[in-house]
Amino acid sequence: MNLNVTQAMANARRVMTDGAFQQAAGLVSDAKNAVREEMQEKTSSKIETIIESLQSGGPITTEEVALMKAWIVGDAKGYTEMENNFHDWLSEYDRLEESLAGYEGKNCSTEDLSQLHGILEDATRISYDIATFLEKQDRMKRFDSAVADGLDEDERAILARALSEKLRSPNS
Repeated sequence: MNLNVTQAMANARRVMTDGAFQQAAGLVSDAKNAVREEMQEKTSSKIETIIESLQSGGPITTEEVALMKAWIVGDAKGYTEMENNFHDWLSEYDRLEESLAGYEGKNCSTEDLSQLHGILEDATRISYDIATFLEKQDRMKRFDSAVADGLDEDERAILARALSEKLRSPNS
């Protein structure tokens, strides 16, 4: 991994400015894309073989299923395994819901509206965090469900198409 990422992250934490965190975020995002591309480059010939097997109705091994999973939902798997704030997010979501309930039917002052705006901004952010986690979890479950009982012709075609598109596109 490029050490500029960890240096930028350490710098952002040290200086605590939005610009430093934005710079770190850009480098982290670039590194994430580079890791995905390297993984795909290292395994693309195996994926081509898997695509041929999918299209011809040939057997698919457990190892090949694992590689397909890495290509199709590997980002979701990595994210959900590393994320350790989900339960904190749910607690914060409940706290924010309770805070918002105190404003229902209330004739708000300017100060109240300012506080309400802040609560709503936080609730928006936490809602998206929870939704992102759940979406990634659902993608993994759908993949596992699709391959659990073997692959029918339609599922083979869908997987072959998805893998082919990923092979052709450097950004997926």
